[in-house]
Amino acid sequence: MPATEFLLSGDVSLEIQWTLHESVRYETDTAPDVDNILKPLLDSICGPKGILIDDNQVQHVSCSWMDWTTLQQRLDITLRFASDLFVSKEHLVFVDFGKSLCFPVNESAPREGLELFLSVIETQLQTRQRLRSLGLNYEAAQGVMPIQRFFHRSRLAQFTSQLLP
Repeated sequence: MPATEFLLSGDVSLEIQWTLHESVRYETDTAPDVDNILKPLLDSICGPKGILIDDNQVQHVSCSWMDWTTLQQRLDITLRFASDLFVSKEHLVFVDFGKSLCFPVNESAPREGLELFLSVIETQLQTRQRLRSLGLNYEAAQGVMPIQRFFHRSRLAQFTSQLLP
């Protein structure tokens, strides 16, 4: 059973505070440097069993260590995110709309509703492309897109069983 029933699907801000005894930090080789705790930590919170789809959602990271009076270590993680940008893990699939742009969708919706939803997303992509061809910059053309972000197919390796062409 996954730790959460949802995945955050928008940008997040991550604050990490690692608390350990100064003697461990400075006088042994057992404590990694701050930069070396980031990647394993990010990897552990991404994917189908995590809380993020991919670490490219992390827009900001603050990571520090503080001296602690005992030899026991502690890791405090604070995640800030838009509360309405999430997808349920149950029945989650990623639909590839071409150019490796994949969109998270709940496949348990009624077939007709799902087809209508996907056609709206397709129309938004085509409209954005048309606006770009008319000379609008990326940011202006992006205004016709849904709030929910697309994910590049290469970012979804852990979701291979959930990718639809």
